[in-house]
Amino acid sequence: LAGLNWVALISSWLGWTEPWWYYTFAVYFVIYMALSRPARTVFHEASALQVAVEQLAGVIGYLESYRYANAPGLRQLCSSFLDQEKRPSRLLGRIKQVAAATGIQGTPIIWLLLNAAAPWDYFFAYQLNRYKRQVAAVAPGWLDTWAELEALSALANLSYLNPDYRVPDIESDVGSLQPIFSAKALGHPLLPDSAKVCNDFAVDRLGDVAILTGSNMAGKSTFLK
Repeated sequence: LAGLNWVALISSWLGWTEPWWYYTFAVYFVIYMALSRPARTVFHEASALQVAVEQLAGVIGYLESYRYANAPGLRQLCSSFLDQEKRPSRLLGRIKQVAAATGIQGTPIIWLLLNAAAPWDYFFAYQLNRYKRQVAAVAPGWLDTWAELEALSALANLSYLNPDYRVPDIESDVGSLQPIFSAKALGHPLLPDSAKVCNDFAVDRLGDVAILTGSNMAGKSTFLK
């Protein structure tokens, strides 16, 4: 209808036809107003989504630009941030464009002229819904990767600050293990060595129960942690 309006307007202006654009524009206006009510909220929705994802922008930008040359395992883990088509900055940039394009709603005259010429709000509402579906499909993967990076970073920092600590060996077939769990000189990682009391501890078989007893402030909770 918007295209038909322009054709009728130009044709009338050139004197080729009667001013039929009065009628086509009236039909366009009625239909557009009936269908575009959800589109009028697109600016606020896009802006709210942009504010939410901007909180991730710093970390995501770093992960996208990081050089993984000497870390193939890390590169594999962060592969979702490196896909040229689905990388976060690309998809989030499109949402930012929608927010910018629909920002004209704050200028009523320009907003009215643009929507009279073409279904501006309706088009960008359609685009926003497309981008939301794309982000919804990949965002859980981004957050899972970020969570794993947080955990790995915490473990790496602990290892760096405590080079004498052992990394535990974890076996998948616990049924054949004797004992099931065994630790030597087990101590709380946040206590300084000068104040830390370490203990050996083992669980010999599945189903064994260990009971910790002692007076208040003797260190039971610290040992459990």
